[in-house]
Amino acid sequence: MFRLRQVTISGFWQNRIANITFNDNVNVVIGKNGSGKTTFMNIIHAILAVDTEALYENSFQEAKLILESNNKQRTIRVVRKESNLSGQIYVEYQISKTKFELPLYGDDMRMYPPSIRRRQLESALKIRSEINEIASIASLSVYRIGGDIDPEMRERNFRRNSSTVDIRLTSLIQLLTQYQLELSNIARTLSTNLQKDVLTSLLFTDEKTKQYGYDINFDANIERSKLTSAYRQLGLIGSDTNKKIQEHIKNVENSIKALNNGRTEENIALLSALEAFKLTRTITEKSLATEEKIKKIYRPLDFFIETLRDFIPDKDFEFKDGELLVKNDGAIPFAKLSSGEKQLLILFVEALLQRQRPYIFMADEPELSLHISWQRKIIPAIMALNPNAQIIVATHSPEVAGKFRDKTLNMEKILH
Repeated sequence: MFRLRQVTISGFWQNRIANITFNDNVNVVIGKNGSGKTTFMNIIHAILAVDTEALYENSFQEAKLILESNNKQRTIRVVRKESNLSGQIYVEYQISKTKFELPLYGDDMRMYPPSIRRRQLESALKIRSEINEIASIASLSVYRIGGDIDPEMRERNFRRNSSTVDIRLTSLIQLLTQYQLELSNIARTLSTNLQKDVLTSLLFTDEKTKQYGYDINFDANIERSKLTSAYRQLGLIGSDTNKKIQEHIKNVENSIKALNNGRTEENIALLSALEAFKLTRTITEKSLATEEKIKKIYRPLDFFIETLRDFIPDKDFEFKDGELLVKNDGAIPFAKLSSGEKQLLILFVEALLQRQRPYIFMADEPELSLHISWQRKIIPAIMALNPNAQIIVATHSPEVAGKFRDKTLNMEKILH
């Protein structure tokens, strides 16, 4: 996937030009109130997401987006036009050499016949499909309504629109549950394959005739631990199994001691124990390899939980039956979380669901409702959840930008 390298927007605020070159990993767009940060972010996101309403509301004349990947470039050019005959506003997309037209209707869209709405949707989906071949986009701007307005007013608007936040959070939690179940199914398949491998390893093959001799390097405690883990992986753990494992380890240990002491009168019994040891060692090797694969599968979820616990230590988070639970002396519904906690969840779940794939991850003022200690850590946490994301945030907070002074992009220098 491609990363956003350069953006040029003409007709920004009618007569200004916005021009910027982005970093590969982190970009922090800063500027005072009314400097155009949100409008700038909205235009870029509207173009990449083919958001017809945002394309209508955020006026510009022409925009050129250059994306790069491994020294390859793709260009997305969007020109805002108006039909001479009907006065219909539309945008013309050019992605590399292919052109598309997309009509824009704004807030009046519901007044138009279904056939017109359907044609607009089909055009938007076609363009979005082309862009999705180039880049994956994620944007978190559900907290903002309107343009660059007073911070206190934004905070009040954020509270008034908490239902929007709850809807977004509920949607992401549902996707998170699906993701966790997907990982569970992958892990279950690995466990099933392990059972098949263990059963087939019991069969005699020509390969086994080439495996001469026995490995008599034996540590009872290590082998007992490995074997217990292997049987647990196979779903065969319990008091009876533990007892048989203990007997097995004891017999192998006694047999190796007898061989080391030169006692040969018990050769047949010794060989039986050593054959059993060779077989169980094969099982433990297969089991440990599968266990490591399963740990790797769940590692992103484990890190996600660790991150939440680090940010919100007074609450506990865990997955149970595929669902994320929040606890503090009992279960806590997501709706009862603070606005800051909800926002953290939205940011982190979105980053996790990117599955460590290359994404252009845009967020307008992620600091809203976040405690100042969280603001300092929010970008590093997102980077850790998805190291392959290109993060583009617009912020007023010096805390958000603090660790990334060399990655800041000032709107005063972007606008000409």
